[in-house]
Amino acid sequence: MNPDAYRQLPIPEWLDLSCPQCGYPLRGLPEHRCPECGLAFDIDDLITPTTPLRPPEITPTTRPVPELGLTCANCDYPLRGLPGGRCPECGEPFDLAACVPSGKWVPIPAGGNQPQAQLVFNALRTQGIPCVLEFASDTLSTMYGFSPAVLLRVPRGYYLDALHFIRSRPEDQPPAWTCAQCGEEVPANFDLCWKCQSPRDSQTAGPG
Repeated sequence: MNPDAYRQLPIPEWLDLSCPQCGYPLRGLPEHRCPECGLAFDIDDLITPTTPLRPPEITPTTRPVPELGLTCANCDYPLRGLPGGRCPECGEPFDLAACVPSGKWVPIPAGGNQPQAQLVFNALRTQGIPCVLEFASDTLSTMYGFSPAVLLRVPRGYYLDALHFIRSRPEDQPPAWTCAQCGEEVPANFDLCWKCQSPRDSQTAGPG
C-alpha cells in the first residue's frame, strides 16, 4: 500500500474530488491548480474520511483468495487461499462479487459498541480506505441508557479490502506455517497451501 498515492500527479482518476471554489472535477489534472478558476489548492486540505487515499487492492478476481471470512455457500468450506473459483470440498463454483452487498456505501463488521467501531474506523483510514461511521439511537435507547447502534460503511469497491484488513490484522494472527509438500510459507489463516493446495492437517511428508 502506498499511503501517498492520493498525492500523485496527475491526480488519480479514482480520487473523486472537486475544486472547493468552482466545483470543477480534479481527476487527471497535472498540477494542484484548478484550470477552470485558477485556484491553487493543497490536496491534503480536500481530504475527508470519505476520501480514498489509494485505489482498491482486492477485487473479486484476486487469487489466491485472501482472508475475507467467507465460506462456500453450499458446504461452508472456508474460501481463503483458494487459487480458482470452485470449492475444493464440494465442487461448487463461487463468485466473490456475489458476496459484496449492493449499494454505493455498504456496511462492514465493526464490533458491537462505539469504542470498537471507532478503532476499526481509525484503522481503516490508516489503510487509505474511505469510510463513514454512523450512530443510530432512538428514544427508548436514550431513556434506558443503551449505547446507540453503530454502523460502519465503506464504498462498495472497497468492501473486500476492508474485510481483508479486519480479518487479518497482524495482532490477531498466529505464526505462518510451512507446507511439508512444497516448502512454501503459508499465512496462518490459510487451511490449504496457496501454492500446491495441500491441506495443513495432512502435512506429513517433506518437500520433494
